[in-house]
Amino acid sequence: MSSQRVQLDIQDHHVVMDNGILQVTLSKPDGIVTRIQYNGIDNLLEVLNEEVNRGYWDLVWSEAGSVGTTGTFDVYVKLFYF
Repeated sequence: MSSQRVQLDIQDHHVVMDNGILQVTLSKPDGIVTRIQYNGIDNLLEVLNEEVNRGYWDLVWSEAGSVGTTGTFDVYVKLFYF
């Protein structure tokens, strides 16, 4: 497995860290995680909230073989900042 260098893109209000598989965007200067992109799947954080309130990763899942559009809602990761 070859490793790829991490690219750092410093913008006016954000810093983007990208290794080709995982891309994490932090607000600048606060350092709040505002976007997580994994393997081409765009923002895994809640985009409907303001940037300062996106610090969790939610998902809806269903048991294998279940029918319908409802599922179980889980907050998978809670990211805190001070």
